[in-house]
Amino acid sequence: MPPCTPPDEAAFRAALRSALEERDAAAKLRRLRRKAVAERLYALPDHKAKLASTARKLQRLQENGLSMRSDAIARFQRSGVRLPPEQIYAALVQDANAKIAALQFEIDTIEEALDSLRNDPYFAVIEEKYFQHLSDGLTAKALGVDGSTIRKQRIRLLNQLALRLDE
Repeated sequence: MPPCTPPDEAAFRAALRSALEERDAAAKLRRLRRKAVAERLYALPDHKAKLASTARKLQRLQENGLSMRSDAIARFQRSGVRLPPEQIYAALVQDANAKIAALQFEIDTIEEALDSLRNDPYFAVIEEKYFQHLSDGLTAKALGVDGSTIRKQRIRLLNQLALRLDE
């Protein structure tokens, strides 16, 4: 094989630099996706609580009708245009139904992705980290493995969840 000539070496270095930049960009994207999935997992219990709260509010609204002291009425009257109570009631019901549908969709999406991984031997890592808020050390002790194993498996599972949640 002939020795590298300077122009070939320059082209090689440029190609190598480009490949390394692409690799770094892909790694950064994976980290950002894992972070987004982690935020969605941390928010899941809050979404469930918000769903229940909104459903209770909607039920009270439907049972008791529109209260004239409701804070929600003000947002429909600030523009200076007075809406009849029937329109305000309809808007509040529609708003609550939209919130319920959005929360239920997010909950179902996350739980479906989690269900696909429940048979994984390290699935407990996800549950303990994001739902029970346990440290990696405690999880490692509970599973009888090293802390670095917990971190690696969590990253692997978050990557799999990111793929499932992007579908």
